[in-house]
Amino acid sequence: MNQKKLDDILEQHRLWLHHERGGQRANLRYADLRCADLRRVNLQYARMHYATLVSTNMEETDLMGADLIGANLQYACLTGASLHRADLAGASLHGANLRAADLSNSELTGASLKCANLQDANMTGVDLNHVTLVGANFRGARLKNVSLRSGLV
Repeated sequence: MNQKKLDDILEQHRLWLHHERGGQRANLRYADLRCADLRRVNLQYARMHYATLVSTNMEETDLMGADLIGANLQYACLTGASLHRADLAGASLHGANLRAADLSNSELTGASLKCANLQDANMTGVDLNHVTLVGANFRGARLKNVSLRSGLV
């Protein structure tokens, strides 16, 4: 996706979030956004399922309630990002940097967090069933009310 089209989608999404005329919820389903710079962008409730976000910089991005089902977030920088109540079912977060990210109450069923950095992340209320956790770093992470019955650790 070229930068102009992405900028237009982000502007329409901003208007939608503020209930302003001309606003439209971001539809980035299946979009190829690898290596994009989405730092500090408000993508609350954006539709991004099956998007390719490999090595994308989303530091401090607000993805609260976003639909990221099956998204490829390998090696993405999500440091300090808000993923509260985001749907990441089946997403690949292999090697992603989620340091100090808020993943509270997010959906991660079937996701891969292999080798992900989750240091100091808020994982409160997350269901980690059927999640690949091999090599993930949880040092300092808040794991209150986390369910882990059959994750691959």
